[in-house]
Amino acid sequence: MESLEEEVEKARPATVLALPYLSGSPHDPSATCALVGLTLETGPGEIARAVMEGVCMEVKGVVEAMREAGVRIERMGVAAPSKAPKHWARILASTLNLPAYLTSTGQVEAMGAAIMAMTALGFH
Repeated sequence: MESLEEEVEKARPATVLALPYLSGSPHDPSATCALVGLTLETGPGEIARAVMEGVCMEVKGVVEAMREAGVRIERMGVAAPSKAPKHWARILASTLNLPAYLTSTGQVEAMGAAIMAMTALGFH
């Protein structure tokens, strides 16, 4: 049996559409999760890839709003454990048209707060 990462690698892009709203969306708090385009041939790789693509599209919306507010974004870090699928960074980079990389830090919240503070102080 192949690993989920191997199945995602083989999955064709955009064969299944995922709306990743498990707790609403920024535009509609009552939005719910949905998978569209499932067939009897749909496998776990297509579903996992669709969820990744859906999440990345939501991140794209946030990045676009930040850019409209004047924030300059040159690259995107994907905070994940070292065994996380490398597809997250690849799909995110493709969706945002930005370089993306995996970071293996364990304290992503603290790192994000530190980066924001350093940026506000002009050090980052």
